[in-house]
Amino acid sequence: MTQGTSTSRPFPRFLALLGIPFSVIAALLAIRLIWEQTVLTWEQGPQMVGWSLMHDEVGVVALVALWISFLWIVPTLVMGIVRRGFGGRLGTVVVSLYAISVLALLVPYSWWQLAFTSKLAHSPHAADFLTVAAGGGHEANVKALLSSGVPVDAESYSGSTALHSAASTGQLGVCRLLLEQGADINKINRSGDSPLAYAESQGRTAVADFLRAHGAKSIRGTVDLR
Repeated sequence: MTQGTSTSRPFPRFLALLGIPFSVIAALLAIRLIWEQTVLTWEQGPQMVGWSLMHDEVGVVALVALWISFLWIVPTLVMGIVRRGFGGRLGTVVVSLYAISVLALLVPYSWWQLAFTSKLAHSPHAADFLTVAAGGGHEANVKALLSSGVPVDAESYSGSTALHSAASTGQLGVCRLLLEQGADINKINRSGDSPLAYAESQGRTAVADFLRAHGAKSIRGTVDLR
């Protein structure tokens, strides 16, 4: 009887070793961005997530390395499927860490805010969170913040309300929701502008027509106020 005619080749160890720095970088980036979207957001209000990273040399290098890592993970996954494994504990840990980190990076900022609605609604920046959610068209976040006690006409740092924000970005569904919750359709911000004036200035025709149909007035502030 002859010996086996075929022997399965093991998973290339160099792929697992090559993935160590990529996995560590992905994990550090995930930790950094999750921190921005949670702790830093709770303390300082809405963030431009990733902005500081893109203006820091170390951050830029890390982001470039993350993009390059896709050249590693694709053949690694293919090889893992072919070899039915990643060559033992090291390869499994490296690939798992990388996958978890990348998935964490893909979680939208609005999802983190929705998950911690109660904390945001009771922070000094509650009005800012509401106006940002309204401007971004995140109806679920708007509903959650309102249900958690944030006033529908709460004023952001600029004196604008959620309706101002939704009107300026053309979020018709959010505008409808806010009016149903009792938003002041002619609320004036610190620049002396009403939500309808915002919609008109940004060319949001559908929203402007909707607001007019509900009794909105186009009120513009003076040059001095601006």
